[in-house]
Amino acid sequence: MNFENMLGHKFFRVDEDESVHMIRVVNVTTTLKDLGTNNKNVSIEILNYDTDKKERIKVRDLKGYTPLEPDGIFTAAIVEVNDINGKKDKDVICTVAKYLEVKYTNSAMPYAICRQSITDIFNNLVVSDEQSDMLVGVSVNRDDCPANFDFKMMLAASGVKKSTFVNFYRNDTLDDILKLFNRSEYDEVLGSLYARHVKATGDSSLMLKNKDKGWCKNLKLLLKENAFQADINQMLGITDVKFKVSDYLEDRPFPGDQNKVYQVARDDFRYWLSYIYKVNIKEANILEYDHDINMADFNNSTYLFLRDSEKKLYLVVYIKEGEYLQKDLEEKAKEMDFSTKFKLDFYSKYNSIDNTQSK
Repeated sequence: MNFENMLGHKFFRVDEDESVHMIRVVNVTTTLKDLGTNNKNVSIEILNYDTDKKERIKVRDLKGYTPLEPDGIFTAAIVEVNDINGKKDKDVICTVAKYLEVKYTNSAMPYAICRQSITDIFNNLVVSDEQSDMLVGVSVNRDDCPANFDFKMMLAASGVKKSTFVNFYRNDTLDDILKLFNRSEYDEVLGSLYARHVKATGDSSLMLKNKDKGWCKNLKLLLKENAFQADINQMLGITDVKFKVSDYLEDRPFPGDQNKVYQVARDDFRYWLSYIYKVNIKEANILEYDHDINMADFNNSTYLFLRDSEKKLYLVVYIKEGEYLQKDLEEKAKEMDFSTKFKLDFYSKYNSIDNTQSK
């Protein structure tokens, strides 16, 4: 394994008592000497999940561990661009890609791209006055990219000044990913771009805010404003919800073994899932997702993923019955008060065009 691409990677070891010991690479330290000699001497920092503490080890200490294949790859980059006058400038670009797609196709094109210094191509869809509400910064994925927009243009640059590569898993959130690397250099570039925007407006009071017209002072805010988590979710088939899933589950005994139970969606939850996903669900079995679940076991099943308000990820394996009848489910929605119990979780910068302060 290339040690430069180990950040975020998880490794596990099965001990003699059959317990599973898992660690995660949270920092990779390299020196010129390391690069020119044996990569096994490279120092890395790992998170020990047994103790919930960080430890520093050598790559050679990973002997006996098995790498856990990631689900995605996140990259952040500071790129060099030429402005209209030919002067060198900097910008920040973040991407996500499916790990298996990169592994088996060597595709250089990510699934989603977020960039600061670019006009928001979606803005015209939600505002009536294009000039007064002009926004910059946008996140685009391969599935929602407008037909008349060149997706590859999101990556246009004359050079890369710095880049960070992070492996992540389906049960990671964007916040989990951002905790794995030092964002200070990215924040510095974004802060400089924001200060230049404020100077151009002539309104120095904007420096008291963290965002304006799509310009963001730091990387975390840039990705939040452009709903980059939603792009990651779409890539991995996850829906975020604003309620606690466990509150709407009930136990059922295993057929033939009354001492074991499995959990299914309560009727109101099941009807809501049918309503949202436009499919008539007869039964929905719910499992809290973890790495011990082999998704290959569900190749012949219909399933979806939900992440709830507690940031727990659930695998929902469901059985369909008959056809979907929207009118019937609309009546169920009124009867069971879906709007109060169940809500999807999403963020849109277009709902806050006034650009109030945010951290």
